[in-house]
Amino acid sequence: MTSSFSFRHVVRGEMKDSFIGTHPGVAKVDKFLGWALISCMLAIEGATFLGSLYFLLKDGTALALVEVSSNVCSLSIAVLAFILWHTFCYYDPKMRKFMTTSTRVTPNGFMKSGFVPVPAAASVGALLFVTSAFVSTSVQPGSMLQSKSAGVFLAWLPQMTCTACSVEDSDYGTSWTARLHRSAPWQGVDIHQATQADVERSADRYSPGSCFNAGYEFGQSDVIDAKTGKDKDIPNLINPEGDTDGRLCMYHCASWQTFKLQTILESMGSISVGAGIVVVITEKVSHSLGLKTVHDDTSPEKLDRLLQSIGPSNIWRKVFKPIQASMFFCAVPLFFDWVFAQVPHRPQG
Repeated sequence: MTSSFSFRHVVRGEMKDSFIGTHPGVAKVDKFLGWALISCMLAIEGATFLGSLYFLLKDGTALALVEVSSNVCSLSIAVLAFILWHTFCYYDPKMRKFMTTSTRVTPNGFMKSGFVPVPAAASVGALLFVTSAFVSTSVQPGSMLQSKSAGVFLAWLPQMTCTACSVEDSDYGTSWTARLHRSAPWQGVDIHQATQADVERSADRYSPGSCFNAGYEFGQSDVIDAKTGKDKDIPNLINPEGDTDGRLCMYHCASWQTFKLQTILESMGSISVGAGIVVVITEKVSHSLGLKTVHDDTSPEKLDRLLQSIGPSNIWRKVFKPIQASMFFCAVPLFFDWVFAQVPHRPQG
């Protein structure tokens, strides 16, 4: 036990002697930047969730419900990232107690589940439940949304709404690498709601590469005249504005399912079991790979070996010594993982 206590003292002393620890001014800037990155992530996810909730209450469409469910997943992952960052940067007994609080659903705490914590698995399960029991979703090319190009395969269903979700290469259905060229359906700040009448639509100005009504929902009457049944003249419905490469606009569409109690019960059972299996498997994988974790029954010898393996002699400790104890650099990988997940790949050239 003596060696363990002395080792802990050395680690604490090393942290205090780091570049950030010995420069109070740098430490203040580092703390500000770290909190700025994490707060930005939480603020954007929180605002996105509240915005989608507003549109669900306002419009009550199936697509709005899917957006809310999807944003619940994103928000829960952002909150878990904040908890992870806070745990790395602060020794806060309250936060640790919060993570390890035992409940009927999470007897070992909600974070003891490998790299897929219980809240993340639960939020994804809720999204799967919504899309299997209440809502039917599909991704349609613009050609399937007007009669002249879709024919008898017109995709519209009762109460269906769509929104532009991406721009794909023309061979996206047969080429795996096409996904690497996927881009957003709008360019820059060119996000505005298109007018519904053809005579007014001609006055709209879209930036090159933008799809119809990107950023907003639209229904069948927005692309097919409800009175005459004729297609409206929308140049950027199938291909992005000004496209010369044959790229395609893709639309995420959703409609309500017919209420069936059997479907709801089957979905609840299969998704709950599936989420439980995922949580258990990821916990087993996390325990078998990487550094061993400390438990109540961990022997002093194993604990001492673990502390030695992550001590000052560790090669990675030496590599990252210049940024040791940095709250900002601790937040950077979490922030950029979040950014990478939010922004589609844009084509090069």
